[in-house]
Amino acid sequence: MGFCARSVTNTPSHPHVLKSIISLFSQGRTRFEEIDMVRKDTFFKNSFDLKYVPAKETVRRY
Repeated sequence: MGFCARSVTNTPSHPHVLKSIISLFSQGRTRFEEIDMVRKDTFFKNSFDLKYVPAKETVRRY
């Protein structure tokens, strides 16, 4: 019937959040609040191939 069937995927459900966190760490930034400094930066978004940069509240949840 498929009640317990789960689809297994190897891709994260929110890759833009994960990429944003990794890109902050690669710049030496360790606080999630610092995402606000780069939210409107097109170079940051394009260099990490992000559709958009999430808000600090979203990053805090992950």
